Amino acid sequence: MDTDRDRTNATSERAGLHALFAYAASVLLVILVGARWQHGHLNSGLILTELCLIALPAAVLLFLRRDTQDWRQFSLPTFRQGGVAVLIGGCAALIATAKGIAIRQALLGIKPSAGEAIPGVSLLALVLLAPLCEEFLFRAAIQNGLERIWRSRTVVLVTALLFGLFHLSILRLGETAVVGLYAGIVFLKTRRFWCAVLVHAMCNALGLVLWQHAAPLGPLLHPVASVAIGCVSVALCYRIGERFPAECRGIRQRLLWALFGTREENRAASPASRRPVVYLTAIVLALAVLIGYGTVALLKVHHNHLEPDVVVQQEDVWRIASPESVHATSSLALQVMPKASKDLELHLPLAEAVLDAVTCEQQELCLVTVGQGVYRVDLAGCWDNLPRETITVIWHFPITALAEGHPGYRVPLASLVPSTSFSVKVEIEPGSGFRFIGQPEQQECSLFRMGQDHAKLVYGTCGMMVEKADD
Repeated sequence: MDTDRDRTNATSERAGLHALFAYAASVLLVILVGARWQHGHLNSGLILTELCLIALPAAVLLFLRRDTQDWRQFSLPTFRQGGVAVLIGGCAALIATAKGIAIRQALLGIKPSAGEAIPGVSLLALVLLAPLCEEFLFRAAIQNGLERIWRSRTVVLVTALLFGLFHLSILRLGETAVVGLYAGIVFLKTRRFWCAVLVHAMCNALGLVLWQHAAPLGPLLHPVASVAIGCVSVALCYRIGERFPAECRGIRQRLLWALFGTREENRAASPASRRPVVYLTAIVLALAVLIGYGTVALLKVHHNHLEPDVVVQQEDVWRIASPESVHATSSLALQVMPKASKDLELHLPLAEAVLDAVTCEQQELCLVTVGQGVYRVDLAGCWDNLPRETITVIWHFPITALAEGHPGYRVPLASLVPSTSFSVKVEIEPGSGFRFIGQPEQQECSLFRMGQDHAKLVYGTCGMMVEKADD
């Protein structure tokens, strides 16, 4: 008997460790490989990341433990289970959106606003492919594996935290952990993988709509409303699972049963056998998170400290002349000279921006469109004048390209080429339909100025300090 118990405990420990290693491997693959895929080609990168870097480690893990795996979890849910899962997903989306808005307002002062439309392929990956692949990893592989070593309640809470950390964003940690929590509860209560997918898909789809229309839905996304929605979600979690057993009495016991109770709960191994797993769990998670976030930090440092062939000091003047568009003039004073055979490549900071002209000493230069927002300028015609003259870049973009936020509109601060100094001044012409916040009579404002030692492209974002004027 002792030998069988030891063998069972050893198998349980291996299952838990395999689940954690699958999680750590997927995190590192997404950071080191997936981020590069998505940077080059967003749509195909998203699809490859979900299939190869998230679903594949889970598939390998399920193959390794195929003899002990309960494959009934992949059977279709009942109509009642599916319907209640969709309702729970709606509640989770409301709570997660409210939490995400609150975090952004508290940390960055950013209010939600309608953003750009998401391409169809990206939308399909977000609403369909991501829930399938991520729930395959977190429910079929991780949650099932961890239930061999911990009680179900602990496993649901741990996987929710892992799911939040998996998205590698402090701003999104709260909202993603909420989605992971409800998906884990539904999977625990139904033992149906597809129910968890429905919760996740509903959160992703409804979350986009809620964020786009957060302003008119303000009362629904208020923290007080989230408490009421949380109570409704607890009742729905009870409805999707089994009824209270006879020994379940009192509010606390009934609440815990509604969220985590199931008669088929996989009890954990003995404390003595769990001790090594607890230590190894801490080590694996610490390594995954530290290496992951450390890699992201290093990539950002590398991106912001360039050693390019061309370095400038850039001064921008943004002129609002009409309610529709902003006309920008960028003066580029060369600090590091390009090679005689090298063209100048300009990167406009907004996808909707259009380059009108590039001049040097009143001479218009030839330019070629390389990609969306990327242009190559031929410097051959002004090479002798470059050391003492500046290059002037004239471009424009629609005011709708800037998301409305606080204060005014959110402005991306990015130079056209790597720069050691960057400034933006905003001018408002009479009759344009805009005015500076708190200073309606003012016609210009120095919005941003920064200088530094290392060449840099991206300087962050800031508010443009303008608002629509009253008619």
